[in-house]
Amino acid sequence: MPEKPPVRSQFCALHRCPWRAKSQAAFRAESAFLPLNQYRQAKAVDAALRRPRRQWLNQTMYTHVAVPEGVMIDDEGVWIQSLRRPDGSATRPALFLDRDGVIVEEVDHLHRPVDVRVVEDAAAVIAAANGRGHPVVIATNQSGIGQALFGWDDFIAVQDRILGELALNGAFVDGVFACPHHPRAKPPYDHPDHPARKPNPGMLLRAARLLPIALEESWIIGDRARDIAAGRNAGLAGGLHLSTGHGSSGEEQAAAAALAQAGGYQVLKGTSLGDALAALPLFAASP
Repeated sequence: MPEKPPVRSQFCALHRCPWRAKSQAAFRAESAFLPLNQYRQAKAVDAALRRPRRQWLNQTMYTHVAVPEGVMIDDEGVWIQSLRRPDGSATRPALFLDRDGVIVEEVDHLHRPVDVRVVEDAAAVIAAANGRGHPVVIATNQSGIGQALFGWDDFIAVQDRILGELALNGAFVDGVFACPHHPRAKPPYDHPDHPARKPNPGMLLRAARLLPIALEESWIIGDRARDIAAGRNAGLAGGLHLSTGHGSSGEEQAAAAALAQAGGYQVLKGTSLGDALAALPLFAASP
């Protein structure tokens, strides 16, 4: 039996840089083109979890940040990550997802991988979108970075855990966008109403420039009214407001329901992410 490779520590001790331990690309390369049996699938997952991958950003203020491949932090400080690009150039409906309280259980300013709890139906919903060719995009406000409660390296470590757990269940995300801006943030993230911070549509519009997305046919799922408002402001078909996370409050539910009155924009209600499979038109047709 071949000797198992050593397990790398999660952080580089010198720079506190997260190892890119969970590469979706390694797992996806086999799962996309081979009818994997259990042995091959286990080998692919093992390779994905053990492959350290990192690169350093060359912008002056981010030279200390080591990021996964396919990542840039743009001139406005917004995290843009392309994990894969759907085949072909034709635009198609996308599934936009908030992260905290939707894909993972709500934790105030989540910044430790040990606190990540991926919700029960997350992989099933994302895999269903994958199977129908819908790009899956995470769009998340991350004011904790702007307020210096944690850093980009912590965000990366949490994302690695989330994306890795989804990959283990055959679910893959195409893009991740994160906005650190907040009115009470520290410079350079102290902005009163940044265009990328939800309910503004900046992250969704960036995604449409990066991926072949038909915004007018796309949907967003969130636990905050501002998630649903971001979808309306980006010209999406509609939003599914969940009563998970912050969505359990009556104030959030009323604010989300009021958005349905803005002509033509559909607002649906759900009690869990799994409700999307029956509620959203994206899943009406068989893959």
